[in-house]
Amino acid sequence: MATAALRQVWTEIGLDLIEQERALERQLQEFLEYKLMDAENTKSHYLEEISALDADVATFVSQLGDPFKHPERGDAAVETLMDQLARVRADHAALKKVVDDRTAALSVVVKELASIQSLMGETPYAAPVPLDLTPVNFDKLKEVVRVKKIEESNRRQAIRIVAKEYRVLIEQLKVFELNDFDRAITTDVDALGLSMNLIELISTRIAEATKLKTEREETKSALLKQIHALWDRLKISSNAQDDFLDSIKGIGADDVQATHDELARLQHLKRERIGELITDVRGQIVTLWQGLEIPESDFLPTMLAPLADATDDLLTAHEDELKRLDAQLTARKALIKYLEKREEIITERAQYEESLKDPERLIGRGARDSGRLLREEKLQAKIKHDLPKLTKLLVEKLPAWETDFNMPFVFQGERYLDTIERVDSDYAKQKEIERLEKERMKREKKAGSAVTLEDKPKPKPKPTSLTKRMSCPNQAGMLASAPSPVLHNAVSLGRESLTKCKLVGGPESNAY
Repeated sequence: MATAALRQVWTEIGLDLIEQERALERQLQEFLEYKLMDAENTKSHYLEEISALDADVATFVSQLGDPFKHPERGDAAVETLMDQLARVRADHAALKKVVDDRTAALSVVVKELASIQSLMGETPYAAPVPLDLTPVNFDKLKEVVRVKKIEESNRRQAIRIVAKEYRVLIEQLKVFELNDFDRAITTDVDALGLSMNLIELISTRIAEATKLKTEREETKSALLKQIHALWDRLKISSNAQDDFLDSIKGIGADDVQATHDELARLQHLKRERIGELITDVRGQIVTLWQGLEIPESDFLPTMLAPLADATDDLLTAHEDELKRLDAQLTARKALIKYLEKREEIITERAQYEESLKDPERLIGRGARDSGRLLREEKLQAKIKHDLPKLTKLLVEKLPAWETDFNMPFVFQGERYLDTIERVDSDYAKQKEIERLEKERMKREKKAGSAVTLEDKPKPKPKPTSLTKRMSCPNQAGMLASAPSPVLHNAVSLGRESLTKCKLVGGPESNAY
């Protein structure tokens, strides 16, 4: 109908039939070309959408990993674009749902990780694009979160520990005026976060507080050392001392100040009683002089002079001398124990050697002392081994003591090195005298025995009864010769030989 109307118009215009056919053909060609172009555009849109969806599907498959795979394509020669688009859209929708679910789950993990990292002062985790939605990545991120939670817990615990340490120091130092940061450390440290910088800041605060604590303790200790010395010097009662120490148990500024005040009070009291104190120290010095066996002629005159002007310097000089003498007496006592042991052994040696003069000491007529022999053996060991060792030790150590203290080591009124030399010399002389006496007595005894044998009458020889065979060929000569009157052993041997010959050469032996 539209074609007929068009022809009517063209006829009215004056176009003949051929021209009308040409115009109609031209118009139809233009329309078809337009429609072709439109169809091509539609096809292109289909292909582009299919390609885009297919690319998304490939991305989804890559994100999801196994077991997801790219869907297989149909036969393009058989399957229309609309069918392809419908299939790809279905695949895309199915995979997108899985991707959205996993993305939501991954977002929870990433958000938790980023929150922990932000709390710990670290750069939050940024998920890569496209998201890795594979199970392996899920497990990896979950492991990172688990480790970070442990790290978070450990760091929180570490921060709480250093915060507690700082709080204890603040309490010990009795610091009450704090800024906001220090107050937060001591009251609510969790509100300050978990960054490493926080630990460093608190550690710096701890170092400063520890330094202040050390300074106060050292100051207080030095003051208390002086206070204790003054307490002893001034004979302050133990109850008063305990009360004061109980009142300054802390290391706050008020405790240190109270210690300063107590020292000042004692120093003032010392100045008031300085004469009495010097007199007391002098009494102790005299006692030590006596303990060191220093003769009165060697007492220091300055320590005995009248107190014309009692000063701190004079008291200090007396106290220094007291310390020196006390150290000297302590060193002396360390040697006295060896000295007394040596003297004890020397006394026991004298008693033992005196007891040796009694030959019946071990076999007396009365009850026998079964342990005496054992005691004598032990004493002999002490005399032989312990006494030389003690003597050597004292000879080595006493000169060093005398050099250190610039005075002789006196024991019972005599320099003990001289005592050792004198006693050992006297003992050696005594032993030499005893040895010579024994040799003299031995010679006299031997000479007396020889005279006695010569004065005895010689025995007459007995006649010998000879036999046919004698086991001792020289028997007759032996019997005829008299034994020597001097050598008692020779006589005994002759008698034994004679007896043997009689046994061998008698009538009983000639029976065969």
